[in-house]
Amino acid sequence: YGIGDVELRDYNGYGGMGGLGVAMPSINTLNDINPASYGYFTRNRLMMELSMGGKSVQYITANQNIPAGDFTMQKAAMGINLFKNWGTSFGIKRYSNIDYLTIGDRYLLGTESKLTSKIEGHGGLYNFYFSNGFKIGRHLNVGLTIGYLSGSSNRTEEVLNSSTTDVKIKKNVFYRSAKMQRIVMKINRAA
Repeated sequence: YGIGDVELRDYNGYGGMGGLGVAMPSINTLNDINPASYGYFTRNRLMMELSMGGKSVQYITANQNIPAGDFTMQKAAMGINLFKNWGTSFGIKRYSNIDYLTIGDRYLLGTESKLTSKIEGHGGLYNFYFSNGFKIGRHLNVGLTIGYLSGSSNRTEEVLNSSTTDVKIKKNVFYRSAKMQRIVMKINRAA
């Protein structure tokens, strides 16, 4: 349960396996992995990115075959050149996703009574971030990203009783945390 399925993949053209990425600059796209590349943004250009993602799963048991899936917005970002050799970007990324439903039997402690329990969870965490990149001289770029994780985990357990009375337990947890995410320094070598 916890914070859910954590999204380690960065939905841009620069991501690689294991969270690694390409550090090359681009004047056409936002490279979130390397904020130092924002120093290369061209003047008078506003860049926006919207990334969608999804997954599909199949739960198979001896008695059932249940398909499930999730298709959501993964990232919305905007970048702009503030001054010569200084670019900035801000946006929101999905950090984790919570979406589950379990149904099972429970026994009331101290008795032989069997009760049906239905547990449902939804929510997730989002990363709000702000990045700056500077080009200092010909061979040095510096970048910084600051982020704020925020979101909720909502869990509802319903214990179904054979009588007309059901018990419903709701647990909502709100998460928040501010952190510095990346400081990147890139040194360009002269050819």
